[in-house]
Amino acid sequence: MDIALDFTKSLEVNASSYFELAKKFRGKAERAGRALELLKQRALVQNPRKKQFWYSKFHWFFSSKDVLCVGGRNAASNDVLVQKHVLPDETVLHTEMAGSPFFVIKGVADEETISECAVATAVFSRAWKLGFASADVIVIKGSQLKKKGPKGESLAKGSFFVEGRHDLIRASLECAVGVFENVVVCAPLSSVSKKTKQFVVLHSGSLPKEDAAKSIASKLSVSVQDVIEVLPSGGFAL
Repeated sequence: MDIALDFTKSLEVNASSYFELAKKFRGKAERAGRALELLKQRALVQNPRKKQFWYSKFHWFFSSKDVLCVGGRNAASNDVLVQKHVLPDETVLHTEMAGSPFFVIKGVADEETISECAVATAVFSRAWKLGFASADVIVIKGSQLKKKGPKGESLAKGSFFVEGRHDLIRASLECAVGVFENVVVCAPLSSVSKKTKQFVVLHSGSLPKEDAAKSIASKLSVSVQDVIEVLPSGGFAL
């Protein structure tokens, strides 16, 4: 700001005038700062920031027994999940057909958690996109997954050779989208229904993903994008 002196007035009067002007501008700046801070606080209340964890970039949910289950989103994240986050003694699931996530149970693999994780594995596999009502899911240990085939051959990204015997589970393709601690989650109905009263049940169907997401978002009062990010690939029946 340029300073213009009034030579018809004394130096003291000029100084006093600019002192009062400075206080006026300082008051405006302080009020503007308080208003900006209030707007930020309101934005945080209306749009709470998501907590980011190592598993946030994968498919994930907590089972009815509060055990974390984490699955790959594509071939690349399957590789990352298995090679960086799966321990030898942890339980891992994958459908018998190609185009499936690997899901790992990060804790006690009780019967209920394995069953729910099998459902999640089937839901996020190619079986959903193909409109299947169920899919067969294999259950193994992390130590059984090998990046090379039995003759040492290299495998495609996201693929692993399963060494040894495995159990088999028939899993139904039914899931639910719910809001848990301000986070939108897509998981087996049995898990979601125990953790929140806000949820929408889903089956594979003919409704396009974007249309399904809009309907779900409206019912749960969340953003459409947050819903799209957690849904399996394919069509839906609400």
